[in-house]
Amino acid sequence: MTYGTLLQQRRRELHARIVEAIERLYADRLSQHVERLAYHARRGEVWDKAVTYLREVGMRAAMRSAYGESLTSFEEALRALGRLPESHDARAQAIDLRLDTRVVLAPLGQYDRILEYMREAEILARELGDRRRLGLVLADMGARLRNVGEHRRALEASRQALDIAGELGDLGLQIEAKYRLAQALFAVGDLRQATAIFLETAQAFADQGDPLELPARDPALYPGALPSFFKAWPHAWLGLLFSHLGQFSEAREHAERAIQIAERTNHPHTVIESHGALGGVSLERGDLDTAQRVFERGVALLRAGSVGDANLLSGLGYAYALSGRLPEALPLLEEAVRREASISAMGLGLAVRLSRLAEAYLRAGRADEALRRARSAVKLSRKHQERANEAIALRVLAEATALGDSGDAISAGRHYADSLALAEELGMRPLVAHCHLGLGKLHRRMGKRQQAEEHLTRALTLYREMDIRFWPEQAEAEMRELG
Repeated sequence: MTYGTLLQQRRRELHARIVEAIERLYADRLSQHVERLAYHARRGEVWDKAVTYLREVGMRAAMRSAYGESLTSFEEALRALGRLPESHDARAQAIDLRLDTRVVLAPLGQYDRILEYMREAEILARELGDRRRLGLVLADMGARLRNVGEHRRALEASRQALDIAGELGDLGLQIEAKYRLAQALFAVGDLRQATAIFLETAQAFADQGDPLELPARDPALYPGALPSFFKAWPHAWLGLLFSHLGQFSEAREHAERAIQIAERTNHPHTVIESHGALGGVSLERGDLDTAQRVFERGVALLRAGSVGDANLLSGLGYAYALSGRLPEALPLLEEAVRREASISAMGLGLAVRLSRLAEAYLRAGRADEALRRARSAVKLSRKHQERANEAIALRVLAEATALGDSGDAISAGRHYADSLALAEELGMRPLVAHCHLGLGKLHRRMGKRQQAEEHLTRALTLYREMDIRFWPEQAEAEMRELG
């Protein structure tokens, strides 16, 4: 044995003894020394302990939004696991570690990578015959397939997970599977069913007790256990859904509840997403001052954490655009589209970002760019079968077609009609009102007074019923133009 090899062996032995010493000396407070334990276990090649401690280090880093540090720890844990002998427990840990990586990769927008890990985990779970872990993996696959625009497959995976939850009588898995199923239903535009299932999910947490008082469960002891901040997410989605349906009292109540839970659980990513929900509710209602204030707070949190969220950037940019602050709006809207196109989330949401950017270009007098972006939004929403997003994109395409250089009123009317039909079918009452407003403007410009008055009257009635702001002033101005 060479001197170098002997020295390396002695170093490994020293690191391993340090692990034993720390565990012995601080047996009652090991959590205070987990970073040191992970460091020495890895260098001492005590692989089983290295996996445990590195995993805990990764979770802690993720909770404080240190995503780079967290991802490094999880990857090191996976490498350490690969050094252990093949066993049932090692395979189970391999599944759990892949599930853990979601808390890092999701905020970073690396959905393709999560999906790759979930596919690996699915194979392992099926080989083990571990139905609970298979259910957890399928539930998350539903989320990631939705992220990349494969919504029909997302529905299938989520329903399989829900079947397994029912088979096992596992409430936690049932909650997560329902939540993922509702997300996929939202993606394909089934807003009413998505709302009903999100309400069931939120109620399931309420039935367990105050979600703010429930203790967090250690994922190392309870693989796939729902963290306490998860309880905010159904409320955030309900805020967005109720706003699309024009039920703004319920929308605001749920969005504010999401922020309350997120802040008390002190999970930065969930706090940011909850601000996105409340900002979205305010934006949909036309309360632009509140929307800007909430989105600005969310974006400040984003910048502080050096992470990105296309939803918040787009929301703030769109609020600025509607408020006439175009020089501030366009860079944010462009960044949101560029950022989302640069990550692996090419499905849900991008069509809406493109629609908002198109509308801002139209307000800035850049008609050709507006038309191009609006057409891309419609094409993308149809490709991924996102019917609600298609309805939104069609309205913007109608405006761009009507106000563009060609001024094609016939095609614009057809796009408005298609958007209106979809919006009415899906129950998107604010969008229905916007379509009537657009048709009223179009008919006034065409000299069709009666049709213009009918559509503008209908738009005003809907806006007042829903207590929507901003847009009624436009409808009233158009009515005055009629004389």
